[in-house]
Amino acid sequence: MPGPRAPFTWTVTTAPVGMLTAPFTTDYDYGFGAFAHFTITNGGASAANGWTLSFDLPSNESLSTTNPGTASGSTGHVVITGQDSIPAGGSLPVQQIYQVSGGTFTAPANVSVS
Repeated sequence: MPGPRAPFTWTVTTAPVGMLTAPFTTDYDYGFGAFAHFTITNGGASAANGWTLSFDLPSNESLSTTNPGTASGSTGHVVITGQDSIPAGGSLPVQQIYQVSGGTFTAPANVSVS
C-alpha cells in the first residue's frame, strides 16, 4: 500500500530579462549590403528557452535573411523570434544578410533581446 502523498510544484523559468545580451558584428560589408550577425549570450543561471531580438534599421536598409529565427518586418522596426534554447552561460550566433538601397550600411540601432 503506498505511503502518504506530499504535494510538490515544478517551476520552469527562462533567463531573467536583462540576462541576455546581443552584440552585433558586421562580418563583411559589400557596399550594397552586409553579412553580419548578433551573438545572443545567456548570462543567467538557467536556460533561455526561446528568445526575441528586436532592432531598428534605417529606411535605406532591409533585412534579407536571418538564421535562426523568424523575422517580423524587414525594415524599420524588426523583430526576430527564435525557438532555440540557449543554456546558462551559452551563446547562439544569429546570422543575417542585409540589403542597402542607397548610401552605406549602418549597424542596427535600439537593439534589445529577451
